[in-house]
Amino acid sequence: MITESALVSRNDELLSAPVGEELAMMDIDAGTYYVLDDIGSFIWSSLAEPTCVADLLERLQERYDVTARRCSEDVLPLLEHLHEKGIVRVAT
Repeated sequence: MITESALVSRNDELLSAPVGEELAMMDIDAGTYYVLDDIGSFIWSSLAEPTCVADLLERLQERYDVTARRCSEDVLPLLEHLHEKGIVRVAT
């Protein structure tokens, strides 16, 4: 389970390219692709370096004017899903 104290980073083995305000990503090994909206794209770019989830949540709250609770409730499950798919990595 990903918590606010976890360090997360993106899996740079995925190919990615901007498509308008979205980001298209391809996992060559799995033969799957993903499309992230502008918020997902912001998260992806924020994870270029290992980032504490609490810091990521704070940046998202500032950028999108969302409450801390709502941001956490939306982003933590998303990060968990992205981790399960191998899109983001969690430092141990």
